[in-house]
Amino acid sequence: MQNIFRTLTAREMAIICISTNIPWQEIVIRCVDEEGKLDLNMARGYLQAKLEDRSYDSSKTTTR
Repeated sequence: MQNIFRTLTAREMAIICISTNIPWQEIVIRCVDEEGKLDLNMARGYLQAKLEDRSYDSSKTTTR
């Protein structure tokens, strides 16, 4: 199964950030390459990690 994050465009990632209250600027600041351009692969990985971290945090606090 292909990782869906590998197919996301910068626009789609920005929409996800807005929808999940993750600051897009944070991703851009952390994922700019040496030439000053957004490294989309790095941005995809960073966004995926942020979302997975949120998922892990919410599963720890959920009580059943």
